[in-house]
Amino acid sequence: MSNENLVSRRGFFMKMGILFNGLVATALTVPIVGYLLSSLTRGRANGYLSWVALGKVSEFPAGETRLATFRNPYVTPTDGKTADTSCWVRHIEGEQFQVFCN
Repeated sequence: MSNENLVSRRGFFMKMGILFNGLVATALTVPIVGYLLSSLTRGRANGYLSWVALGKVSEFPAGETRLATFRNPYVTPTDGKTADTSCWVRHIEGEQFQVFCN
């Protein structure tokens, strides 16, 4: 055996260290990139432009402010009660409303 084909202990551990660092970097990169691209892959880009029903017009008398609740349409099954959202609806007059959501 020639000395040229032998790998030193230091060289072996250096290669193992580089390999493990690469694996850890890949394991950390996958969820971060997934999070950054999730808005594109889930198809919810126009979700915030959709209408949500708060109730009948007759439930909001003119000149009064009432509390209305609705279920967020873009939830996951694990959201539970946190998907229920409340807002204040003020019927100004005719078909004019002001809605204040948090």
